Amino acid sequence: MRRVWLLTWLLISSLAWAADNRWSSPSFSIPAKDLLELCGPVQTSNAHGATVLLDDTELKIDSENRVVLRYHGIYRIDTASAIEGWSSVQAYWSPWHQKRPSIRARVISPDGVTQDLDPKTLSDSPARDQRPEVYEDNRVMSGPIPAIKVGSIVEEEETTEDTEPLFKAGIVERVFFGRSAPVKYTRLTVDASSSLPCATPVSYCHRYRSPRRKMAAGSGSSSKMVR
Repeated sequence: MRRVWLLTWLLISSLAWAADNRWSSPSFSIPAKDLLELCGPVQTSNAHGATVLLDDTELKIDSENRVVLRYHGIYRIDTASAIEGWSSVQAYWSPWHQKRPSIRARVISPDGVTQDLDPKTLSDSPARDQRPEVYEDNRVMSGPIPAIKVGSIVEEEETTEDTEPLFKAGIVERVFFGRSAPVKYTRLTVDASSSLPCATPVSYCHRYRSPRRKMAAGSGSSSKMVR
């Protein structure tokens, strides 16, 4: 029997729910000035240097266990110390069973000027494994995000798509909640074929409690909102 398991680890102590439904808008659809307003003012007291406003992951799993993984994120640069660490995008992929990733990003300056990521600045290179005895074809596409400064809003989207399933008999996907900066709104959406039994066991941290739930075969899709 084919089985799909989704494992989620909650790595932060609490996540706030954003009531404004604009956070559910399609990627890059919110006008620049509206997004600036939605993200709010710079928090100069933020010790982490950046604030993640949206941390959105979507998994689509078809009947053959092929996965489309899409990440959509929006964050604000609060202090100059965060610029270096938050000024690039990347996506990992394996050519033997995945298409080349799609990467998009835009930077909105504090005065509302938008600059898009130039796809020509992206590079594709081997993903280095720290274990010399391991041989693999994993690669990483990455590139610099342009024109970042304090007060900038960065919106990014990375999509990887399987051409062949990693394992035909079943797969495990791990999704980590939390970043190295405060997160305002996070969401995980799982859309699995109705022919696949799908379970979502949750390993949670000491201050977060979420009931375990299992998607029954034939349920078609599932959406989990984390508050």
